[in-house]
Amino acid sequence: MDMEIKQCIICGKTFFARRRDQVCCTSESCRKQNKAKKDKEYYELYKKPYLGELLPCTVCGKPFKGGYKTKYCSKECEMKDRRKLKEDTDKKSLANRKAINNIAKAAREEGLSYGQYCIKHGL
Repeated sequence: MDMEIKQCIICGKTFFARRRDQVCCTSESCRKQNKAKKDKEYYELYKKPYLGELLPCTVCGKPFKGGYKTKYCSKECEMKDRRKLKEDTDKKSLANRKAINNIAKAAREEGLSYGQYCIKHGL
């Protein structure tokens, strides 16, 4: 295994790089600082939040320390949003079922199956 001598971009110490893309030494503090720097660069590039950044809750708007995928400040807000999503989904499902039932009724009136009616009328 070929190890390359590099200089840590955080503390400036020289170290043996185990991988070609390794840029900091193996000390815990340097690795944490490098990760925080990468997270911030990722956020700037893709406009996604990095760990520890204050984000507004999508339900109540209250600021909280979030992560990459966190959207809620509490379990209560998460449950409120899930209930609302379920209600919206149920309403759409009901509307779809009514539309299908109306098409099926019209098909029966013409003496056709649902599939034949859809083909005939281009649905």
